[in-house]
Amino acid sequence: MSRPRPHIVTREQARSQQIPNNLPAQPTRVIGREAAVEDVRNQLAKPDLRLLTLTGPGGVGKTRLGLQVAAGLLHDAFISGSRLDTEQTFTDGIYFVSLAAVSDSNLVISTITQALELRGAEQRPLLELLKSYLQGKQILLILDNFEQVVTASPLLSELLAESPGVKIMVTSREMLHLYGEYDYPVPPLSLPDPNMVYNLDALSQYEAVALFVQRAQAVSPDFQLTERNAHAVAEICQRLDGLPLAIELAVARILVLPPEELLARLKISLRLLTGGARNLPERQRTLQATIDWSYNLLDSDEQALFRRLGVFVGGCTLNAIEEVCSSIGQGEDGIDILDAVTSLVGKSLLQRQEEWGKSGADGEPRFIMLETIREYAREKLTEVDSSKGGALDSTADRHCEYFLQFAENAEQGTVGSETPLWMGRLDAEQNNLRAALEWSLSRDGGAEKGLRLAGALARYWDSRGYFSEGRQWCERLLSQPEPAQPNMARSKVLRALARMTWQQSNFTEAHRIYKQSLGMSRTLGDDAGVAASLLGLGSVAMWQGDYKLSRSLYEECLAAGRRLGSPHLISSALAMIGVILMRQEDYRAAQLPFEEALAINRELGDDTGIADTLIKQGSVAVHLGEYQKAKALIEESLGIARDLGVGWIIAISLARLGMIALRQGDTQQAELLLTEGLGRAQDSGLTRWSQWYLVGLAEVARLRGMIIRAAKLIGASEGVLSGATAHYEPATHGQIEQTIASVSAELDHETFARLQAEGRAMTHKEAIAYAMESSSGATSAERVVTDSHAKAGIEVTTEGRKAYPDGLTEREVEVLRLIAVGKSNLEIGQELVLSRRTVERHISNIYQKIGSSGKVARAAASAYALRHGLAT
Repeated sequence: MSRPRPHIVTREQARSQQIPNNLPAQPTRVIGREAAVEDVRNQLAKPDLRLLTLTGPGGVGKTRLGLQVAAGLLHDAFISGSRLDTEQTFTDGIYFVSLAAVSDSNLVISTITQALELRGAEQRPLLELLKSYLQGKQILLILDNFEQVVTASPLLSELLAESPGVKIMVTSREMLHLYGEYDYPVPPLSLPDPNMVYNLDALSQYEAVALFVQRAQAVSPDFQLTERNAHAVAEICQRLDGLPLAIELAVARILVLPPEELLARLKISLRLLTGGARNLPERQRTLQATIDWSYNLLDSDEQALFRRLGVFVGGCTLNAIEEVCSSIGQGEDGIDILDAVTSLVGKSLLQRQEEWGKSGADGEPRFIMLETIREYAREKLTEVDSSKGGALDSTADRHCEYFLQFAENAEQGTVGSETPLWMGRLDAEQNNLRAALEWSLSRDGGAEKGLRLAGALARYWDSRGYFSEGRQWCERLLSQPEPAQPNMARSKVLRALARMTWQQSNFTEAHRIYKQSLGMSRTLGDDAGVAASLLGLGSVAMWQGDYKLSRSLYEECLAAGRRLGSPHLISSALAMIGVILMRQEDYRAAQLPFEEALAINRELGDDTGIADTLIKQGSVAVHLGEYQKAKALIEESLGIARDLGVGWIIAISLARLGMIALRQGDTQQAELLLTEGLGRAQDSGLTRWSQWYLVGLAEVARLRGMIIRAAKLIGASEGVLSGATAHYEPATHGQIEQTIASVSAELDHETFARLQAEGRAMTHKEAIAYAMESSSGATSAERVVTDSHAKAGIEVTTEGRKAYPDGLTEREVEVLRLIAVGKSNLEIGQELVLSRRTVERHISNIYQKIGSSGKVARAAASAYALRHGLAT
């Protein structure tokens, strides 16, 4: 159980309990750090621990943490009035020794003796005097800022060897590498995700936000965290990596700049973070100076590598560092990358992500800089650019080239058995790929590399549902001046842009772009490109309802695929011919091309193709009324798609399974499937499926007797979330019309029209939020109207669900129970048949509602479940 946050005990109070100390008074209360304080105290309590080093980058709060731990030890002893235990009481004193102003290792011992106020004969060596004084005493020494005198570390071993009752806690940006040393990496303050939606109470529980608010109110007493500024505050804290010093320096500007303006300026320059308090050491008055302090302690090779690492965004592998940062003809000696990386990690300027639960998709460790440090490194690389003949240009060019090759390898790797591995690698390198694309756009003559890179990433963007982002990159690259002659890279990017535009239901624009790509491919004599464009044009025509044209285009593509001997083109064309036959309600005929396409995909090991074809076969089975067969096929498709992370297949599978559940009368399962599917579709921008999901959820509400909700959902399905330009297959159209008719039949015409209009008037955000609410958890404001009641003008209140504390839903309680028995996120998903993403969303909601955050969030959630009788 964590202890209450201690106040700083005065020196007089401590000495009244015979605990001498020289701890400096802290002008402000320490925010958060309860978990870190508890961790450090537990380390100090270990009998065999003599030397504990708090490591971390400048500004992370090592000194404040050390002082908070010491204050807690004094506080406990003062309150108890007696010894707690010999390991933690330190009855002979707790002493803080600041080495911030010491750069000569020979002065370390004299600085310690001065802090202890030792006096001895002048002729007696200070080390001998110190050893003699410490013998037999129970003392804790806190040696602050040891990194610049690290060569003095052997002296600490001597002191500890001759003083069994002494323990030393060091703060340093690197370990001392002494025998018996324990390392405690000080984490940044806990951070919110700026992309999540939080209520203000939950947001203020994050340590970084709490510090921001506390310091802002010190500068401007009227400052409050509000709905208007909450997102900006969260993003500022995230951008500053939760570093206390960086947050304090940023907040110093709050008197002039509101959070929104402060965020905008922070995105431009790290140099905004100046003007620290005058009573801080010089090196802490600006974040720039703080990082300068660490940079200047590096040798020349380490500095060279540190600068080059500034081109990586979001971390990188050791292989990437070796390829990009090795000697590149700038006049510097070649760098031993492994040694230099090891040193930078040891000096807290680079972090191994594996330590924070992150690594490469195949277990390869990744290394990352905090964003504030990375920006500094890039600025340093820019500074040496002129003197080193273009250091930034050369390093960024090599970075771009490396990730272009990586993406082209990944494009080949994402077809076949290694698809999950390569998709994971692409996920990990997404920010580096963005940086490479941005660099290609900034360079004269870089457009060709950028087009190749975008073309290689097209399958990844499609699989992950990153249609909006992919479109932006493609449009920016295509807006560059066209070369005199058409080229295949440009034609390929046009097809990628057309497909993403089609996925987002802009069929007219998709048709135009596909035609442009088709013309370019024909000019180039690129028969495979021609066939791929024909396939895309066929899909556009299908969703516009022109089945005759669509089928002829698919058949032309099939013929080209057979002529070229391209199994991928053949299987894709066959699958789409089957879809056309299904839309023409010739279900038996559709089975044959699906079976042939599936066989080809299985032979190729193309898991995405297998999942896509399985769902099409399952759809035929649905229309034939073979629900068990359909369910088995679609669940197999869903399982493969979840493993691969292919968002659009997951979304469609969930919709089909939800409709099957509805037909089988399982409204609870139908709601879960359709709600998750709607979320997936919206995340990916698959708006053409929205009406299907919303009408399905309206049917769930109708079957539960919630006719008002059903009518509003129907209205929403016809409003901002409507896929009105999309032509569904006839059976789906019939299903939609049948649900609308069933709901309207429960109400008089005027009431139905009014509720339908309310739903239609919802904004996009309101419609999604309303649709994602569980109809089983309706409040008393939600009314049930039956046919007879409507005609009589009577409304009946719904019977609410079982009430849980803090507004937890039934599903959240199920997840919470599994957390309490120690289940991992993966195990929770398997037990409740939920995706990883859905489990994470539920857990995030739970933490917000119960006010749990940081490293102890899961433990706090377990305790909450036990306290409220929710654990089984």
